[in-house]
Amino acid sequence: MQSRYLSIVTLLYIVVSFPLQAMPGIHNGLDALWHHHYQKAEKVFQELGEQGDAHAMYWLGNTYQLEGGMKRLDAGRILLKAARMGDPWAMDRLDPDNAFSFCSFWPCNSKWRDKALEGWKKLSKEGNGKATFALLLQKEDSYWYRFTKWLPGMGQQKLNKMAIKSYQQGYQGASIYLIIEIIIR
Repeated sequence: MQSRYLSIVTLLYIVVSFPLQAMPGIHNGLDALWHHHYQKAEKVFQELGEQGDAHAMYWLGNTYQLEGGMKRLDAGRILLKAARMGDPWAMDRLDPDNAFSFCSFWPCNSKWRDKALEGWKKLSKEGNGKATFALLLQKEDSYWYRFTKWLPGMGQQKLNKMAIKSYQQGYQGASIYLIIEIIIR
């Protein structure tokens, strides 16, 4: 009787875990990228990108950039494809005002900034803390923020609320921003 239950549990485990092992997730690619296994990361992101995952396509572009050589030149094409698929992070990388873009090699255009903001607003409403934080950083860089920063109830207090919301949505990077705000004040 006990061996029958054990065989049923084993069969269920195999059935449930097989699809998870058969389809690599984006986290597998990020882990490979973190450990500098570029070919493995490239393979994972390529597979997911071909299935229509825009964020995986964005990470494929980043992987190409990190690999260097001729692939670095091809990273712009991959990021453009990810941006056209709807990834706001790729759109941001194609903004000529972004310090991390290589606009001399990539097809940059300032229209991507507005599209990235739209994408981040949508993701923020869905509970994505990193998108909420990206919006915070965009607002902090605006003329309006610099003008109202020191007015009570305006600038900085609103940004701190956004940072707290971002942290509550699960983005741990917002904690650094909040700690710096505490130290400065």
